[in-house]
Amino acid sequence: MGIPSAVRERRRPEEAILYRLVQGQWNTFVQRLEAGERVVPRFCIREVEASLRCGILAHGFARVICDACKKEEVVAFSCKGRGFCPSCGTRRMVDTAAWLVDRVLPAVQGRAALGERAGERDQRVGRGTRNEPFDPTANAAGITTSNYNRTLIGN
Repeated sequence: MGIPSAVRERRRPEEAILYRLVQGQWNTFVQRLEAGERVVPRFCIREVEASLRCGILAHGFARVICDACKKEEVVAFSCKGRGFCPSCGTRRMVDTAAWLVDRVLPAVQGRAALGERAGERDQRVGRGTRNEPFDPTANAAGITTSNYNRTLIGN
């Protein structure tokens, strides 16, 4: 017995505004920089050009078949980029957030204690408590959030 079938719609990056904008202007941008004796770093060129190929069936795909219903789908290859590709960047962000929630945060002892100190921190950096309005003069003592955080952590 397989997993109930869900309607899967293929991502179509070629229809997105950002994709069309970058695709239409990328070569012009690179040529203008090179004409002015400036160079786009190779890693930038690789990242942008890989993101322009990401999710496009013409640049490669895998055919997958559902064991339960025998339905065939094609899945376009992705660039797995870290910086420029909105799809791969979002997927990485979601995976990292899920990892943090599932693996890291449950193991942290004293999370409630840190939450209790948030009100203290807010008062010290001039935010007041939830019931008090923001007071921009409250931070005149020079207490910064990073200094306060170092005090909390013990560094």
